[in-house]
Amino acid sequence: MDNVIIEQYLPKVFQLRKQGMELSQISLQLEKQNLSAETVNAIIQQWKKIHYTKKRNQGFICIGVGTFLMVFSFLLSVLLFYSNKSIEWALYGITFIGLSITFKGMVDILGW
Repeated sequence: MDNVIIEQYLPKVFQLRKQGMELSQISLQLEKQNLSAETVNAIIQQWKKIHYTKKRNQGFICIGVGTFLMVFSFLLSVLLFYSNKSIEWALYGITFIGLSITFKGMVDILGW
């Protein structure tokens, strides 16, 4: 029964959170609907679990893309160096973009 209630109220929590409402305000709003404090806490914990799982998956994707860009930048720099062309844009530009995306992914994994 408790899982049914949690699944029933989760979409509402996602909707309210997307509108910018704080979790404490959402908890108060759920308690106004005659839900016990345990049930409200379970709903909020389930929302956090889903939210951080999505964010963690997005973080792993960002780390993969960033790492790919850094390796690509290295290979392009080597290729340009041996063909006597300018390597600055590949060495600094693409590496910086890859590193930035990798750091963003790390932040997502840590949950900040």
